[in-house]
Amino acid sequence: MSGRIVIGIDEAGYGPSMGPLVIGGTAWWIPDRWTIEELGQALAVCFQPKPSFPRNDFLSIGDSKKILVGKYGWPSLSLAAEWLLWSSSGGADTDLSLSRLMATDWERLQSVPWLCELVAGGSLPSHTYLNDGLDSEWGPHSRRSILATLGPRVTQHLAPTGVKLLGVQARCIDEPEFNRLVSEAGNKSSVLSELSLQLAKSLAESCLAQSPVEQPIEESSPNQPSRESPRCIDMFFDKHGGRNRYQAIVMNALDGTWVQIGSESPRLSTYQTQWRECNVAISFRVGGDSLLPSGAASVIAKWVRELSMASLNSYWEKACGKKIRPTAGYYVDACRFASEIESVATKLGICRSQWWRTK
Repeated sequence: MSGRIVIGIDEAGYGPSMGPLVIGGTAWWIPDRWTIEELGQALAVCFQPKPSFPRNDFLSIGDSKKILVGKYGWPSLSLAAEWLLWSSSGGADTDLSLSRLMATDWERLQSVPWLCELVAGGSLPSHTYLNDGLDSEWGPHSRRSILATLGPRVTQHLAPTGVKLLGVQARCIDEPEFNRLVSEAGNKSSVLSELSLQLAKSLAESCLAQSPVEQPIEESSPNQPSRESPRCIDMFFDKHGGRNRYQAIVMNALDGTWVQIGSESPRLSTYQTQWRECNVAISFRVGGDSLLPSGAASVIAKWVRELSMASLNSYWEKACGKKIRPTAGYYVDACRFASEIESVATKLGICRSQWWRTK
């Protein structure tokens, strides 16, 4: 079955003043008979951009802001994220390892005190304040039970379509690392673009290193043997900070390979290139998370960001020895939270630039 590798990238935590910037990425094999826009309708029985819990008859894939709403937003988001991890490992990763998901940053994250609950053991936290009020319906055991039933059902629905999840990765950029990168780049938009393209490249390399998925064969003439045609890779990103021109930053990410501009506008910027003997099409678009690969990336990014903030809130509450209303890290509320923890942070020898983002 001829097709292409399709990679989607999305972020969570670009705007806040506290907590990490998380970038999620997913890679899929999509047969040529499907356009990327058609997939949402074709796979609606499996994936929908809204909360799925407690019915659990589909997975919540799409813009995470539309999923993480109301009482059932978090379990819906978690179930989808955990299925993505489970499916990308071929159903073998029963521990749903965060260390595998964030391998690039894992060693550095272990030195960040307020992410200790996130990185402890390398597996999912069994309970966070995010689960409060849902324990009777939603705990580690019921979660695994739901996943064990729904996961294979979704996989079964996907099988005849030829669509397959190839890989899932994430970058988790803690506050000190974020501040360092912004200082070097001069602005956070460039940091987001560079990290996003690095992640897409990493996913592409991982897919190309796997056992090759069946590729289209070019027709041969009587005097010329048939040969495998170049692989095709499509990469989809959301627009980054209002930027319309990405040619230079894409070329830098793809080892200096020349990149042809397709179009550059406020809503859509497209590029084409040949890289690693592959035809690569790259798209930066407004509302990119409406597409399956980017919507799945949005779920992964938001899920890791929320787990990170749960760890952050827990750490500072314990350090301060008092109840502190949790923060999501956005500026106004982060200022309130900062006023409650700053004196304790100073006593612990943790300077403000370690837990507060400069941009």
